[in-house]
Amino acid sequence: MCVAAQTYLREPSKLTIKPESNSSPAFNVQLEGVTPMALRPSPLQPAILVVEDHDDTREMLCIFLAGLGFRVVEACNGLEAVEAASRERPQLILMDGRLPLLDGLEATRRIRQNAPLDRVKILALNGSGSPCYHAEALAAGCDDTMEKPFDIEKLRTYVIHASSLPAHAT
Repeated sequence: MCVAAQTYLREPSKLTIKPESNSSPAFNVQLEGVTPMALRPSPLQPAILVVEDHDDTREMLCIFLAGLGFRVVEACNGLEAVEAASRERPQLILMDGRLPLLDGLEATRRIRQNAPLDRVKILALNGSGSPCYHAEALAAGCDDTMEKPFDIEKLRTYVIHASSLPAHAT
C-alpha cells in the first residue's frame, strides 16, 4: 500500500490513516485542523494568476496563495499568461517582468486589450532593480510593482486588498 499526502495550508494539520480492521482493505482517513476551503478551492473562489518562469518561485507563490484560500492558476511564460488570463479571468495577476516567449510587460499590454480583463489588477514582480521599471510597468498597464525578493507580508497585504477577498480570510 502507498499513501501520499500533500498540503498547501498555512495552519498545522494532521493526517491519520488507519485500517478499519486487520482483515479489511478499507481505511478510515481523518484530517484535523483543515477548513474545507483550504482542502479544495472552488471555482467560485477568487482566482489569482501567477506568471513566473522560475519553478521554485512560482511554486512558493502558489503554495502561499492557496494557503490564503485562493484558487491559483499558473503560467510560466508570457504567451501562457495571455491565454490563461483570457480563459480564467482572474481577479489578480502576479506578473514576472522577464519571461520567455513574451515578456511580462508585453503580456500585460495584450491582456489589457481584452475588454473583460481591462480592469484586472496586475502586479509586476521585478527582479532587475531598475529604477525605470516601475514607470515602464505602469505605462504597460500594470497597477503596481513589487521588487524581488519581496517581503511576504507586504505581498499578502497587497493580494488581500487587491482581490476583494472577504476579511475573514486574512
